[in-house]
Amino acid sequence: MKREGNSINEVPDIILKKWQEIADLLAELFSVPAALIMRTENEYMEVFVSSNSENNPYSPGDKEKWYGLYCETVIKSQKQLVIPDATKDPLWDHNPDIKLGMICYMGVPINYPDKSPFGTLCVLDRKERIFSGQFHDILLRFKHVIELDISFLQTYNKKYGEYESLYKNIREGVFLTKPTGEILSANPEACRMLGMTEEEICNLGRSGVINQDDPNLAALLAERERTGMIRGEITFKRRDGSIFPADFTSSVFDYAPGDKRTVVFFRDVTERKQAEEKLRKSEEKYRNLFDNSLVGVFATRMSGEVIYANKALASIFEYDTIEDLASENIILRYKFPEQREFFKSVLLRDGIIKEAENTIITAKNNEREVLVSVILEGDVLTGFVVDNTYRTTLMNELRQKNLELAHLNATKDKFFSIISHDLRGPCGTILGLSALLSEELETFSDKEIADYIRNINSAAKNTYALLDNLLIWSRSQSGDIKLNKQNINLRNLVEEAVAIVSQSAVKKKISIENAVKAEVIVFADKNTLNTVVRNLISNSVKYTNEKGSVKISSVQKNGSVEIMVSDTGIGMSKKTLKSLFNSAESVSSPGTAKESGTGLGLILCKEFIEQNGGSIWAESKPGKGSTFYFRLPYLPDLN
Repeated sequence: MKREGNSINEVPDIILKKWQEIADLLAELFSVPAALIMRTENEYMEVFVSSNSENNPYSPGDKEKWYGLYCETVIKSQKQLVIPDATKDPLWDHNPDIKLGMICYMGVPINYPDKSPFGTLCVLDRKERIFSGQFHDILLRFKHVIELDISFLQTYNKKYGEYESLYKNIREGVFLTKPTGEILSANPEACRMLGMTEEEICNLGRSGVINQDDPNLAALLAERERTGMIRGEITFKRRDGSIFPADFTSSVFDYAPGDKRTVVFFRDVTERKQAEEKLRKSEEKYRNLFDNSLVGVFATRMSGEVIYANKALASIFEYDTIEDLASENIILRYKFPEQREFFKSVLLRDGIIKEAENTIITAKNNEREVLVSVILEGDVLTGFVVDNTYRTTLMNELRQKNLELAHLNATKDKFFSIISHDLRGPCGTILGLSALLSEELETFSDKEIADYIRNINSAAKNTYALLDNLLIWSRSQSGDIKLNKQNINLRNLVEEAVAIVSQSAVKKKISIENAVKAEVIVFADKNTLNTVVRNLISNSVKYTNEKGSVKISSVQKNGSVEIMVSDTGIGMSKKTLKSLFNSAESVSSPGTAKESGTGLGLILCKEFIEQNGGSIWAESKPGKGSTFYFRLPYLPDLN
C-alpha cells in the first residue's frame, strides 16, 4: 500500500505496515472503533491510515474539506484536543464525524521536522469518554514515533531522488540483478549500449547480454561468489549480436533478510581498446627506432641514476649490455666533473641544453667526445647523446689541413716573393756590372775594373747563398729531406760553421767565440743541424756592427742541451721577434753593412730544429743585441 503527499513522494510498504500496526494497537488499547493517522493537504483532511477495528466507518483515502473538523482544530492550534462528547458543544454541530456517530475525540498534531503540519494522530468513539493522563501519554509517544518516521522518509526520499537521477544519467551501464543472473532493472545507458529496451534486457537476463564464451566470465563469477565483489574486463552482446569489451564491476549486497541482490556497472571500452592498440603499435614502432637508433637515448635522475637507456648509449659508453650501463652511476663517466656542474647550473636555469660538447670516459677506459642534448623535467633528465669522436677527428683533420694549406699558400707566396725580388736583385747587379765591363772595358782603370769584379763576385755569392737556402727550403717543404739522426759532437760542428762565415766576420772585424765544451754530444741529423748553426751565426754577423762579437755556448738541462748564439748587434723589436719564425709574416731587413736577405734562414732553422725533436726561440731588445736559443736531446761523450 502506497500514499503520495507533498513532502514524502513515496512511503515504503514497511513504514505503512508499521503505521497500520500503530493504528490497530491504539484502537485496541483505547477500546475505540477508530484510530486514524490523518493527512492534511490544501485545506482538506484525508484518512491516511485507518485501524482495522470493527465498526470503523473510515477508510484510507476518505477526504473532507476543512469546516469545523476535529483534526482541523488540532492542526491550527498545534495542541492536543480532547472532546468527551461533541453533542454537548454547539461548536461541533457541523462536524461530519457526528453524522458518523463519532462524538468522542482525542487527537495530537503530527508535524514535519520543520514544524509544518503533516496531519494528526487521533482516536474516535461513539460514546462519551474521559481519557486518563496515561492515554494522553500513549498517544504522544506514538506521535513521536510517527514523526521520526516522517523525518527518516524525508531524508530517504531526498537521497532516493539523488540516486535515481544518478542512476538515470550516469555514463555507465547499471544492472540490478539477482546472483542467479536474473536482471531486475537496467538504466538508460545500459539500454543504449546494448541497443535494447529495459524490458528486453530483463527478459534476456545475464546469459542474454553477457558473452557466455568470454574466457574471463567463469573466473569472475567464482571470484564474486567468494569475495562478494569483482572487477575486471568482460565482453557484452548487443541486440545485433556484435560483441564489445567493457570494464566491469559487480558487488553483492543484502536487500532484505535472506534476499541478496547484485549491482553491476559496466562501461564500453571499444574506443579505448582501439586507442590502446594504436598506442601499442606506435610504441612498438618507436621502441624499434629507440632500440636500433645510432643516437644514444637516455633518462636519468639528477643524482646520476639511470632510468632507461637504449643500445646505442650502451655502445657509446662501451658497455656490453644496457643492464650493465644502468647498474652504474652515469656521473662517474664524466671526465671533467666541473663540466657536469656547469651543465647542471645551465639546466636549473634554462631547463634545456642543446648539443653541448662533453668528454666521457667509457667502461673500457677510453676517452670519447660526445654531443649531449638534455631537457630537465622535475628531477629527471631526458636527452640524446651523439658520439662526436669521429666528427671531432674529422674536424681536427680539417683544421690541420687548413693550417697546412695556409702554410703552403704562405710558402708559395714567399717563394714567388724571393724569385721576384730577392733573386732578381743580385742577378740584375751581375748583369748590369758585367754589361758595363763588356761594353766599356777600355774606359775603366784597373782599380775600377777590380771594384766591378769584386761587386760581381759579391752578388754571385749572395745569389748562390740564396739559391742554396731556397733549394734546401724547397726540399724541406716537399718532404725530400730525410733525417739521419746520429751522435754529433756539437763543438766540432760549430767550428765547421764558423769557418764558412769567418770571411764575412773578418770584413766587419767581428770576433766569433766557440764556447761549446768539447764533450757535448747531441742526437740529431748532421746536415740539417749544420744548416741551422750556419744560418744563426751568419745572421748574428749580418746584424752586428763592426768590431762587435758573436758567441756560441751551450748548457745541459734535464736531459737536453740548450745552445745559445749571442751577438752584440742592433737587436729587434717585440713585433719583429713575434714574426721571426713565421713564413707568412717573416720579412728580411738589410744587415749593418747593407747585406741582403730573404728571411728563409730562420724559417729553415725552426723547421729543422723541430724535425730533430727540439725547439727554438729568441730574445732581443733594440740596440742590445740578440740571443737565439735552440734545444736538442743531449748525450754525453761516451769516450
